[in-house]
Amino acid sequence: MAKNAEGVRIFIGSENNLFSLSGSSVIAAPYMDEKNNLLGVIGVIRPTRLNYARIKPMVDYTAKTIGKII
Repeated sequence: MAKNAEGVRIFIGSENNLFSLSGSSVIAAPYMDEKNNLLGVIGVIRPTRLNYARIKPMVDYTAKTIGKII
């Protein structure tokens, strides 16, 4: 899932096994330490119809900020 990827991943409806029947999407990004070790993944669960262009940079910024703080 998102922990194996660099940057933001978007899982829409049936692409996501956890929420395939709920009509939801997940936008997730990993956050790393200064040595590029995975610390965790942060994400947003929303209905499939949402403004991905607006949410994606917010998730990306938040993940990068958390990585810098930790």
